[in-house]
Amino acid sequence: MVKVRAVSVRFLTLTAFVCGMVIMAVEMAASRLMAPYFGTSVFVWTNLLGIIMLALSLGYYFGGRIADRNPTEQYLYTLLFGASLILFVLPFAAPFIMNFVSSGVSEGEFSIVVSSFVSSLIVFCIPFLALGMVSPTIIRLLSSEVDHSGRIAGRVYAASTVGSILGTFLPTLVFVPWIGTKKTILLFALVLCIVSLIGLGKRLLWGVIGVFVAALVLIPPQYFTSADIVYQTESPYSYLKVTKDSFYGNMLQQDEGYAMHSVYNPDRIFTGAYWDYLYFAPYFQPDKKEQKAAVIGAAGGTAYRMWEETSGDQFDFTFEGAEIDPVVVDLSRKYFGMDQYPNVEVSAQDGRIFLKQSKGDYDIVFLDAYRQIYMPPHLTSLEFFQLVRDRMSEDGVMIANVNAMFEGSDIYQRMVRTLQEVFPKVWVLQVGDGSFNYLFFATSGQGDLGTALTSIPERYSFLRAEALPKIARLDTIRSDIALITDDRPLSEVLFDRMIGEWLLGRRN
Repeated sequence: MVKVRAVSVRFLTLTAFVCGMVIMAVEMAASRLMAPYFGTSVFVWTNLLGIIMLALSLGYYFGGRIADRNPTEQYLYTLLFGASLILFVLPFAAPFIMNFVSSGVSEGEFSIVVSSFVSSLIVFCIPFLALGMVSPTIIRLLSSEVDHSGRIAGRVYAASTVGSILGTFLPTLVFVPWIGTKKTILLFALVLCIVSLIGLGKRLLWGVIGVFVAALVLIPPQYFTSADIVYQTESPYSYLKVTKDSFYGNMLQQDEGYAMHSVYNPDRIFTGAYWDYLYFAPYFQPDKKEQKAAVIGAAGGTAYRMWEETSGDQFDFTFEGAEIDPVVVDLSRKYFGMDQYPNVEVSAQDGRIFLKQSKGDYDIVFLDAYRQIYMPPHLTSLEFFQLVRDRMSEDGVMIANVNAMFEGSDIYQRMVRTLQEVFPKVWVLQVGDGSFNYLFFATSGQGDLGTALTSIPERYSFLRAEALPKIARLDTIRSDIALITDDRPLSEVLFDRMIGEWLLGRRN
C-alpha cells in the first residue's frame, strides 16, 4: 500500500482543482482558437465538445488502469508536466494545422463540419486525454491510505468541478478579452506546469516559469499577417479583423471571414452590395422630413452612412441601433467613419433587448444580424417581429436582410409566412442574380415600395432601374407553412439542411 502524507493529500486535492480549471479553461478558449478558420456554428461546437469528451473518456479509462499498476505521485506529476508542455506548444501549432486542414472549407458547410472535426481531433485529443488520466490517478493515490473510497472520490470530483467553474468564467470574462486566446492557453499551461513541478520537487521550476512568462510577453496576439489587414483583435464575441480592399475600402469581418459585416470607402457612397437598396426606406414616407431609424446588428454603421450621405439633404435623420459587440462599436468609430455622425447612437447590447427598452416610434427598422449564413433565432420569430411592429411609427417600414440559398427552402418560406402574419404588406428584393441575400420590406402603414421607388430623386434613378426587376410583392399566404416562433425557431439544422439541398442541386 502506498502511504500518502497529509500535506500530499491537500496538494493532491489542489491538483484536482487546478486540473479541472485547466480542462475547462482550455475548452472555452479552444472554440476561439478555431473561430478564425471554421466559425462558431453549432456544428463546430459539436465537433469540438465531442472530441474533448471522447478524449477525456479515454483518459479516465486508461488513467484508471495505469494508476492501478503505477500509483505514484512521480507518475502523476510527470503526466501533468507532459500535458503542460503539450498545451504550451498548442497555441503555436494549432493555427498551422487548422489553416492546412481548412483549405477546402470554401466548398461548403459540409466541408467546415469535416475540417473542424479533423482539426479538433488532431489538436485537442492528446492534451485532453492526458488531462483525463489525472482524476483516476489522484483517486487511486488517496484511496491507498483510507477505506472511504466514496468520500475520497467525492472530494476529488468536487475539487475538480469547482476548478471547472472557475475555468469557465475566467477565460471568457477576463483573460481572452484582456490578453487574447493564445496567451490565455499559455497562462493556464503555466499554472499546470507550476503544480506539476512542485509535485515533482524539481529545482528547474523557476527556469520553466521564466520560459512561459517570456512566451506570454513575446507571443504576438494576432492570428494572421497580411498586407491587407488593417487591424485585428479578439472581442468577447468573436475574432475581428478590418481589411483593406481597393473597391470596398475598409471591410469588417468576423471569425473565418466569409462575410462582409460593414464596408467604408470615404470616396464612394454606394457599395455594390445589399446596403445600396436601403436607400428606398425613407421614401415610404417621402413627405415626412424628420425620420427616426434603428438598425439591429449595426456593425460598422454602413446603413447609417448610406442614409445620411444619400438622403441627408432630403430628411433630418435620428439614428439608433444595437450592436451586441462593444468592440465592434469602437471599430465603427475608428475605421468606418461613425465618428463623423453626431446623430448616431448605438447601444452595445442584444437587439431584442434594445427594442424592448426603446421608446420606439421608428420610421425605419433594419434587421441585419447574422453570423456566417445563420441568423439569431430570437431575432427571426413571430414574437420578435410583433415587437418590431410595436416599436414602429404608423407608416414605418421594416427591412430584414435574410440569407437563403433558394426560395423553396424552409428558411425562405417560413420567413415569408411569419412576416405576412405580422405585416399586411410584404415585398422581397433579391440583391443579385445568384445572391443569397434577400431584403424583405414590410409595413402596416400606407406606404408602398412602388411609391417609394417613384419618389426618389432623379439623380439616383439608376437604383430604381436596378431594383425594379428584382422586386416582388408577396400576397399569397400559404397556411401550410409553419410560422417561426420562439418555441419553434429557425435552428442551425434548418440552415445546414438548406445548404445540403443546394449543394445537391436544388434551386427552387
